Amino acid sequence: MAASRVFIEHGFDNASMDEIAIRANVSKRTIYNRYASKQDVFDIAILHACKEFSRLSLKVCYKTPTEEFLENLGYQILEHRTRKDVLALQRLVLFQSNNMPGIGQMYYNESLAPIILFIEDYLEQISALGHILISCKNAAAWDYFNLIRGPLEGNLLQELQGGADIGDVLRNYAAQGTKKFSKLYKVSTA
Repeated sequence: MAASRVFIEHGFDNASMDEIAIRANVSKRTIYNRYASKQDVFDIAILHACKEFSRLSLKVCYKTPTEEFLENLGYQILEHRTRKDVLALQRLVLFQSNNMPGIGQMYYNESLAPIILFIEDYLEQISALGHILISCKNAAAWDYFNLIRGPLEGNLLQELQGGADIGDVLRNYAAQGTKKFSKLYKVSTA
């Protein structure tokens, strides 16, 4: 959706309906025939961007040892969440969430909730198999998610400026977070 790109590139305040119309190859009148305001266009555009940018194809393999699976999962999540378009969307949502409280919930529902639900389901299954000790799958899922992210946002730019390869940096964060999670939740090596 053209509007998504314009809002992500320029923010809400600096995005113009003229530019959105040009990129969408329609007239401004066509946009206003469909949407009542710039805010309505923004809401739909951000919902579309959340759905588009949040597509993360995650698959479970119970044959893979738990810690190895979690480390690979962590890498996939970090690789996805550090893409330029995903980071730009996160910044836009964070910046606009004070003025537009619904945008934060929309972002959570479309971008974070599916990841957390996937982790919860996996943890519940491996818990049933006796590979992990958890009392609350939601808390454990958030612990895992936050442990793999660690201080990534604060350190990523600095580490990459030092010449590090992004893949190596992400693998390192995934491995460190998984080790902490495995220790915390007594993940078996099976």
